[in-house]
Amino acid sequence: MNPSGLALLASLAACKTEPPPAPPQLTTWHLVGQASVPELPGAGLPTSEEKRLLGPVCRDAGLLLRATPPPCSAERWRAEDGREIVVLRVGDQSILRDERGDHPIRSRWTSLGTILASCTSDPLSLPPASDPRGVRILQRQESTAAWILTFSGDNACGLGGSLLLRLDKDEADARHLTVDGLPWQDAGRQAAERMLRQRVREQAVALWPALEPPDRIRLLHGLSEDPDPGIPDLLDALTRTDPASAAVIKNARARWEAARPPH
Repeated sequence: MNPSGLALLASLAACKTEPPPAPPQLTTWHLVGQASVPELPGAGLPTSEEKRLLGPVCRDAGLLLRATPPPCSAERWRAEDGREIVVLRVGDQSILRDERGDHPIRSRWTSLGTILASCTSDPLSLPPASDPRGVRILQRQESTAAWILTFSGDNACGLGGSLLLRLDKDEADARHLTVDGLPWQDAGRQAAERMLRQRVREQAVALWPALEPPDRIRLLHGLSEDPDPGIPDLLDALTRTDPASAAVIKNARARWEAARPPH
């Protein structure tokens, strides 16, 4: 081979690129244990399992020593390789504890929106949305992590499919969520809203006596925006249940009628 050919081969060898690095490994974690400190004073001491699981986290924070500690719960999660982490929830605060230390994580997502937030209630409750076959898992990839909530359809809004909630930011991904088989981002959201409105109408009279004033105002606001033609009769029923609240109920009816002028 002539010298120019050798030079060309050497140049090609020098330009040979390394294969791209493998993508970061995605690790899935499953719940293997949970416990909680009684929420009400005098509700009883933690069980031995609760002490074992919660001792290193709640007691370190001094929560077990207070007369009226905020609700404190801990979940133990295990990866496929056997590693374990603990997720601690104290009131509205959440912490993920692993071998590197404590990491504050999100426990509220305004990006869910009003309707989906109402369907899921506390999105980190177990099972999710009180779905008896609902599941929550944790997925981590390098510095990012997300909860994956899976629903069976057996819940108040008929949620099916899955919902992703980022732990590090206010981001909720409902692209794989359905309502009675309808994609959430298409007709599913509207279907869930109709279900929620119907549930409120069915339960309003029974729930009214136990509601605090702010919750009553929110209920009346929702009813005033409900286009169902039976709302005036429902508001009349609330007035008969609680004559002392007749004035605020009358205002709600006025708002409902103003939004729907007679034809």
